[in-house]
Amino acid sequence: MMTKNEYIIYLFKQNFSRFKDKKIVLYGKGPVTKLIIEHFKDYNIVGIMDRGLKHGVIYGKSVLSVLDLPYHDIDIIIPVARPESIKEIFTRISGDCERYHIKLYGLNGENLFEAYAN
Repeated sequence: MMTKNEYIIYLFKQNFSRFKDKKIVLYGKGPVTKLIIEHFKDYNIVGIMDRGLKHGVIYGKSVLSVLDLPYHDIDIIIPVARPESIKEIFTRISGDCERYHIKLYGLNGENLFEAYAN
């Protein structure tokens, strides 16, 4: 049986290995984000977004705001949050993701535009 951390690592690898060389932003600043950054050093994780952070560095990655997105050519944003928070995050950033042609996927590999867009 896998531990929670082993499962998260497995899930991330299964769902995002195809994006390994794309510019990835993780949305969320909690311990799961830290785990992903520490374990997937060979992925192109360029920054972290979080409603409570606007600038700085966390876990060795730049903090980005939605205003920074067009300047970093981001390919995908992955919310790393509790399942009940994902729709709120989608609502908060989906317009910017559409504007800048950024994919938005949940940790479970679900395309959030397909899940939540009407």
